[in-house]
Amino acid sequence: MSIVCGCTDGPFYEMKKLNPVIREQWRKDEARGIPLFHDRLADYENLRRSIARYSEEDKEKYIQVLASTIPNESSPEIRRSIALTLAEVIDREAALEGLVNLSKDKNPKVRLEVARALRKSGTDTSKSTLMALASSDKVESVRYMATESLGTHRSDDVKQFLAKQLEDRSPGVQRHACLALKEYTGIDFQGDVSKWKLYLAGEEVEPEQPSFLANPLQYIWR
Repeated sequence: MSIVCGCTDGPFYEMKKLNPVIREQWRKDEARGIPLFHDRLADYENLRRSIARYSEEDKEKYIQVLASTIPNESSPEIRRSIALTLAEVIDREAALEGLVNLSKDKNPKVRLEVARALRKSGTDTSKSTLMALASSDKVESVRYMATESLGTHRSDDVKQFLAKQLEDRSPGVQRHACLALKEYTGIDFQGDVSKWKLYLAGEEVEPEQPSFLANPLQYIWR
């Protein structure tokens, strides 16, 4: 039985470095010209760190390469790295289109990065993508991140959507809707859902004043 690990990843990836059988297979893969997973991941990380400094022409070239890689990339960790890289140049239409495609990825950690990235884009496309993730994604952490990211998208339909999220049965969704509304409005009700509902209904509501005495440790650890 052969061990294929050139493009393998997973929660125990780092442990494989300690396995001599795996290391030997890596050496064989390298000799055959097969790029190893850790090398590929390092390449994507280097690109993520540097792509914002590239010329406009080079940015476009690499974005196109990344976008064309998505449909055939089997590794969710590599697809996540692609999302992180595209997020660095999200102001470019092709990068945003790639992220929108990744919002439908079967792996939740990829969709989570997309939801995080789209907070930096104020387009209607990013807004509608975040609303779709916030309302229908099957994974709570993705819904939470998408809901919170909507706080940077200031439009009436987003405000109405966040008001609806306050009615969600999930306390997590409610909490992240409060965080989004705090960013949207600049007002802080300290996560008090009832006060947010009153405020959105047009009532006069005084913002909460944080008290040092109420929880002094919260200031120490910041």
